[in-house]
Amino acid sequence: MKITMSFLFAAFCLVGFAQPDKDFKDLLSAFVDKKYENVLNKAENYTLRDDTKKHPLPYLYISMSLYEMSKIEKYTKQEQYKNAFKDAMKYCSKYAAKDKEKKYVDEFPDFFLNIRKDITVEGDLMYENQKFTKAKLYYDCLIDVEPNDAGAHIMLALCFAHAKAVKDSDTEFSKAKELLVSQKYSTRNDEIKKLLKNALIVYANELGDASDKKKAAEWMGYANELFADDPEWQINYNSVTN
Repeated sequence: MKITMSFLFAAFCLVGFAQPDKDFKDLLSAFVDKKYENVLNKAENYTLRDDTKKHPLPYLYISMSLYEMSKIEKYTKQEQYKNAFKDAMKYCSKYAAKDKEKKYVDEFPDFFLNIRKDITVEGDLMYENQKFTKAKLYYDCLIDVEPNDAGAHIMLALCFAHAKAVKDSDTEFSKAKELLVSQKYSTRNDEIKKLLKNALIVYANELGDASDKKKAAEWMGYANELFADDPEWQINYNSVTN
């Protein structure tokens, strides 16, 4: 068989087109154009390819697309997308597992801030309604994305405590305490700080109700300097220290 230059050129082009876009600009373009289903299809293909399945961005684009779809009735009315928000959480955790250094968190600040806000709202709602097993899933996701989220560790510990999973509860409280004492807890954004404040207040109030104000004061004391100018914090702090 005679191999011509034109044949080689055509073959080269075919191989070139078969190569994945390592910058994933195709995903970015489709996402910006709000073609979310296209993003899902393209990104899923990347997660199956040997040369791209370990890259965090396809998982992140899937999460971002599902998150946007969860706010659009056209999608949520469809059977395959009715759990779009929970699926967005799942892929957000998958992204986090691929991106150990959280390299892309600062590149997509609005997404991570907004989904964190919604995850926290849902988790807190489940906790308030004493659906502790369901609440745990939300705080777990927050920790996947931000391992030094002391507030999420506290809320997860409380979920375990109410579910009578003592060992798991103690483990999460230990993680939270280590972060607070060493001051290595995350304050990346206001939502993370808000959860820490609320988690400590919830825990302190439950301890106070159990007549253990000394322990409540100890835990709130770890972050008192951070929230010294917050009126709600000071009211609760004073209630356990006086």
